[in-house]
Amino acid sequence: MGFISNAARKATSQNSKGGYLAIKKDKIGDKIRFKILSEEPLEFWEVWGTPPDGGKDKPFRFVAQPNPSEVLAELGEYTQGLAFGSATDLRAPSFCLAMFVWDYEEEGVKVLQLTQKGLINEIDMISQTEEYAVVQDHDMQITYKGKDNGWYSLMPLASKKGCEEQIKEAWEAAKNADWSLQQLLVGGSPFGA
Repeated sequence: MGFISNAARKATSQNSKGGYLAIKKDKIGDKIRFKILSEEPLEFWEVWGTPPDGGKDKPFRFVAQPNPSEVLAELGEYTQGLAFGSATDLRAPSFCLAMFVWDYEEEGVKVLQLTQKGLINEIDMISQTEEYAVVQDHDMQITYKGKDNGWYSLMPLASKKGCEEQIKEAWEAAKNADWSLQQLLVGGSPFGA
């Protein structure tokens, strides 16, 4: 069955930041280790908009791949961001997965959002193997490989010993505080009220 849906698989085929876990990419070999806590990821499409005053860009999220008129309607006074390295081409909507994870480095529950097709595909492949079918029972490690080496790699690891109770308590506290990934779809905070 796998961890992600068929729609996610199709969307990604090849044809610290507060409460968000950032993928390290300062130097080749940088790693992050995490444990997936969410039963399933939130799947959505994201478009970045630039405000009229030129301030900080903002993400706009859609439950399905938006067409240009849907993007325009949702952005309102914002303008759609430009593709990386282009002065004229609009940045296309990106397929994303978001999930709650345990961040071993900062010892807390974070949101990991992935737009990298290769990483999404690797999680999918790992989750379809018998040994790792329940991805929440294992740790994952993302390694930054550099743009000439495919950017990132993902590897499953045995769960770190001695952290189980701390992770369980933090995850229960987050759920009891009404943390919800669904808030990402309405411009809210996934970290409760």
